[in-house]
Amino acid sequence: MQTITSSSKRADHSDDPAVPPEWCNLVKKYVDSMTFGQVVIHVHEGRVAQVEKTERVRFPSQKKP
Repeated sequence: MQTITSSSKRADHSDDPAVPPEWCNLVKKYVDSMTFGQVVIHVHEGRVAQVEKTERVRFPSQKKP
């Protein structure tokens, strides 16, 4: 599994016909809309089959009296 962070090099696939812009835009939209969470891209036979977004909501810790 490879994790890509904001400091990683980003490839520009805008001219690559093998990378549909629809799922690139969807992944970007999901990432931009989250503070905590993950975006999972499922690949089947070399093609993107599914994109999942899991968002986490974090609450400030509360100290017990």
